[in-house]
Amino acid sequence: MKKRIFALVLVLVLCACTAIPAFAAEEKAPYVLDLAQLLTESEAAALETRLEAIADKFSVQVAVVTVPTCDGEDHEAYAKELYRKGGYGLGENKDGILLLIDMDEENRGWAIYGKALGADAMTSSVIESVGEDMTPDLKDGNYAAAFDTFAAKCEERIDIAINGEPFDPVMSFIVALVIGVVLALIVTGVMKGKLKSVHAQRAAANYVRKGS
Repeated sequence: MKKRIFALVLVLVLCACTAIPAFAAEEKAPYVLDLAQLLTESEAAALETRLEAIADKFSVQVAVVTVPTCDGEDHEAYAKELYRKGGYGLGENKDGILLLIDMDEENRGWAIYGKALGADAMTSSVIESVGEDMTPDLKDGNYAAAFDTFAAKCEERIDIAINGEPFDPVMSFIVALVIGVVLALIVTGVMKGKLKSVHAQRAAANYVRKGS
């Protein structure tokens, strides 16, 4: 049963790919594959437009796939296999990020799989953070909002993976202030140490002139 469900999902992915005109330079897996029917047509179209814009900007495919069930299979393994067999990712390295949503009543959950640059952007800590941000909307059935959060986080993290952490003037000021305080303490400590070159002598003989 599990293999048949996965095969059905894969067939639908491949069908979506072949729907692209023959003159396309490169066939791509769908950016939005809502098999669990969580989005309205307008919501799916808006999400797809946003994900395509991310791909155009960074050459990294960000995709959302929802399924009625993964038939009890591990979500991370299912997402990875779907990414690989579904033809996801752009460029030679297949750069991309895929969000899987499983709506099975007994095994409901989600997983995020990243490949190449997508994996650099979606570290384990980032994935955990994305999950925390999406969970309230997922629980409330606000799927469009949850996927929008996912897209925004992907865009932010891909940008950082390519260009580095963005400049934060407030944090830079705090770091400079801390460094300045530390250097000041070191300098004053050294100066204070130099002032202790004169010490009291306990033995009076050290102060008596020889032969007196």
